[in-house]
Amino acid sequence: ANPCYKGCVLRCGRIAQVESGKWKTPEHEGSEYESICAFTFFVLNDDMDAAVHATYLCNEYGLDTISTGAAIAFAMDCYEQGMLSKEEVDGLDLTWGNTDTIVDMVHKIAKREGIGRILGEGVRRASQKIGKGSDLFAIEVKGLEGPAHDGRSGKALAIMYGTGNRGMCHIHPLEGVAFDSTKNDFGLVPYGLPDPQTVERFAEEGKGRIAKTLQDFGILPDILGICKFFAYSGLVLPEFAELVSSLTGWDISEQELLNIGERVYNLQRMINVREGIGRADDQLPTRACKMPEFGPYSSVAECEIKHYEQMLDEYYEARGWSRETGIPTKEKLQQLGLGSFI
Repeated sequence: ANPCYKGCVLRCGRIAQVESGKWKTPEHEGSEYESICAFTFFVLNDDMDAAVHATYLCNEYGLDTISTGAAIAFAMDCYEQGMLSKEEVDGLDLTWGNTDTIVDMVHKIAKREGIGRILGEGVRRASQKIGKGSDLFAIEVKGLEGPAHDGRSGKALAIMYGTGNRGMCHIHPLEGVAFDSTKNDFGLVPYGLPDPQTVERFAEEGKGRIAKTLQDFGILPDILGICKFFAYSGLVLPEFAELVSSLTGWDISEQELLNIGERVYNLQRMINVREGIGRADDQLPTRACKMPEFGPYSSVAECEIKHYEQMLDEYYEARGWSRETGIPTKEKLQQLGLGSFI
């Protein structure tokens, strides 16, 4: 384990190296959890050395590891379904788990060569160019590829993926995982969050309101420059308020911190609104709402997201946004001191 600073007790960083063999890779900072996921189960690869090498290449090229792995997985899906021919993928064998092809594709995407030119645009644009119904395999929200955590595992996570200001982000919606699966309340029960121990993770009713509260809190570590892993590990809202008050001399309350989080989340939304983002962009991929096609949860009907539009209505109501457009109302912006953005 390699901490970002010496006093960190979580020590989530690491140094990786493949000392010999086909995927020999020099010592480097890596590979992060989501990056390994993108180059293992995204593409059905069980060769960890190849995954480490692929993430190393992404870091050297300046590629996002999650989006790159997701783009390769998308291409493999299209290849398997006959939507991409071998000629269209430069003669490569895009069958699942082919480590040579996985690494070759990283180079092609970085250099924008052949099929890499299309995939380098991301799965949304790639599916638009390929056509043939390939959008079914483009797992993205607002153009950002989906990460390792499945929104069907808990419906708070699902609605947070859909309404995330960055899209299907692997950082900002993860309070949904903590609420749904590990039953973390972040000290928010006094501020409207139901006790997670009393909420079924597959339940859909109420998750829109829950998502709003989690988002307002979850943005605070970014505002304050605090590692989010500390919140997942037990640092709760009252302690955030105490830390800020102690460090700054301000007498800031827990509710004031949540108000700041809400204001920033709405400000980000208004930037998106300026760029044309609205309700139509807060949708989940169709495939990501259906029951899993294989694996232990393929027979668990509760995994399916059946009432997403109702969840979205509930979310907009909690936010004070228009149900029809997903745009913050004039009254909400004025309440938050953001009247200049009307």
